[in-house]
Amino acid sequence: GIRDCLSSRGLGDVYKRQAGNIVFRIKNSYIEGINLTGGIAGAVRGGVVENCHNFNTTVVLKEGNNNTVGGVVAQCTGEKIEKCTNTGNVISYSTNNFLQMGGICGLSNNTKLIECTNYGNITVKAEQGDSYYVGGISGVTVASVEGKSTIDRCNNEGKVTGRGCVGGIVGSSYIGVTIKNCSNVNEVKGRAFLGGIVGMLGNTENKLSHSTLMECYNSGSITAYSENDELTSSFGGIVGVINDKGREDIIEKCYSCLLYTSPSPRDKRQS
Repeated sequence: GIRDCLSSRGLGDVYKRQAGNIVFRIKNSYIEGINLTGGIAGAVRGGVVENCHNFNTTVVLKEGNNNTVGGVVAQCTGEKIEKCTNTGNVISYSTNNFLQMGGICGLSNNTKLIECTNYGNITVKAEQGDSYYVGGISGVTVASVEGKSTIDRCNNEGKVTGRGCVGGIVGSSYIGVTIKNCSNVNEVKGRAFLGGIVGMLGNTENKLSHSTLMECYNSGSITAYSENDELTSSFGGIVGVINDKGREDIIEKCYSCLLYTSPSPRDKRQS
């Protein structure tokens, strides 16, 4: 596993068989990559990521058909990411419509995210494409086995700016994921499918699986903008859109206190 890391350099692919602690002392740096770009590691294929911190290191996904970037880990299929923080900005210039981008993790699959906090701003700079998945904690969280993926006691304090499927905690969550006791306190901004906690909840035809969202709150503003006089759609204080193709998803004991901003085409022409 990876434990007790202070990093401003990526580790590349890390597999479960690589045991021991890895410690870095470089801070306030800059990481740029073409894919699987993370502040601590590019890809974690097993084991645990624990007590790892990106301190003020900017992580950048370069322009092109690139798709995964995270403030701590780009892609994780390990057991869990626990007690990790990111204070660096995460920026993407990618034009890939399936961008996966998060303050802690770009993509988590069958992974538990526990007590993680993001303070950095998460920003998509590309000016084309719609199906970006951008979250303050995780861009995309999915479980091939129901209940295997959770996001628990995670908080986002950074501004999250994307295009479509943008959430204060996660951009898109599906196939039996549980999100609980999480909070977002900063602005979520994009074109469509914007949520204070989750941009898109549910995205599967698996009739045996559903997602659960419980005891989460949002106090960040939701800002939807238009392009070419096209109105935006589907944004909410907790969830932007519920794409329920299987069993019913569950949302309970969640609340939001925020400001919505959605300019009309006329507003845009006059600005």
